[in-house]
Amino acid sequence: MSVTAEQHDETMRADDFIAWAAGRFEDTRYELLDGMPVAMAGGTSLHETIAGNIFGELFQKLRGSPCRAYRDLLLRSPVNDRFAVYPDVYVRCGPPLSDEALSVDDASIVIEILSPSTMHLDRGYKLQEYRRMPSIRQYLIVHSRELRIENWQRATEEPWPAEPEILAGRAGLVTLPSLGLSLALADLYAGTGTATL
Repeated sequence: MSVTAEQHDETMRADDFIAWAAGRFEDTRYELLDGMPVAMAGGTSLHETIAGNIFGELFQKLRGSPCRAYRDLLLRSPVNDRFAVYPDVYVRCGPPLSDEALSVDDASIVIEILSPSTMHLDRGYKLQEYRRMPSIRQYLIVHSRELRIENWQRATEEPWPAEPEILAGRAGLVTLPSLGLSLALADLYAGTGTATL
């Protein structure tokens, strides 16, 4: 997956960005990064398989709970109106959204899958912005070429740790305390060449 910034005279706020981006998704999906719309190129088969595995596991395990996994609904920041993105997968808990909802601002867990062209964003700017959002308790950065996940996690009202916990190997587990769930790394990488490494 790669990114390309659009040229604009002024930076945008999230509401303006949503209106501007309406009808443009047929060709390209955009995110709002630091007030600038950025075109997101398509991902690889490996990226899509891992994202699908994660979404599928969460979808099944969260059925019947007040939480739901999302892949295609815009996540905007309640503390930075110049940041609105499409994480690879995220979880939101709370009352059901309306059928017409275009975005949410209260995700509890965000998951991004690393690709060479977006690694600097996922570990830099996006990490910073996700950690500023009060509802987010966990941010997982998933490596695609090895069974390895960087687990940024905090308890309610506590500061974020200085470094992430590293989860790795076929026997590894990702614990999601806010959901009372665990996910096996082997399941998240199923159907990929990475799973056989």
